[in-house]
Amino acid sequence: MPCYPSLVGKPVEVVYRLGFVNLLVNGILFADSGQFILLEQHLYEQGRVRTFYSKIPYPCIVRLSESNLGGTSPPA
Repeated sequence: MPCYPSLVGKPVEVVYRLGFVNLLVNGILFADSGQFILLEQHLYEQGRVRTFYSKIPYPCIVRLSESNLGGTSPPA
């Protein structure tokens, strides 16, 4: 299984399998345990910031690549 320690703390794009569906998510790679990754996502809603963490097991990852998104700052 691949490890992704070089991408920890960077914006990434992950495609992972959930049953028969592939899902695409963007976020910050928060941690890599060697068995799963933790992805941090921010939602800006009505001036409030909500943070979500997704735990994605290695066997479910279809593709993981560094994203070129400019950042996760709230809209002006």
